[in-house]
Amino acid sequence: MDKITQHILEQERMRKQIRELFVQAGEIQGMPKGVQRDLKMLRLGIIAELDAVNFYDRLAEMASDSRVSKLMLDISREEKVHAGEFETLMERIDTDYEKAEEEGEKEVDDLLGI
Repeated sequence: MDKITQHILEQERMRKQIRELFVQAGEIQGMPKGVQRDLKMLRLGIIAELDAVNFYDRLAEMASDSRVSKLMLDISREEKVHAGEFETLMERIDTDYEKAEEEGEKEVDDLLGI
């Protein structure tokens, strides 16, 4: 596959992801206010930020000017911070989240023999 075709397919994939985020946001709007709605918003925020990280990283790879690449990577880093902010609040609201995260860490440690 040539670079132009790959680029077009990548752009279409990104557009599809953005459309899906808006669909999910609409679904959230229809939910009753409460903890579950808030948690769904936080999870959707994390997804959007991680998609943005991928987007800016990809743009950085495509840039021919190092200044453009540097800017894209800086913005990508900011999106990671945003994802961390959403996750931090989610941990504080969802009492099971931290326990599940610890179990996940243990499973990775066991898998890797750490």
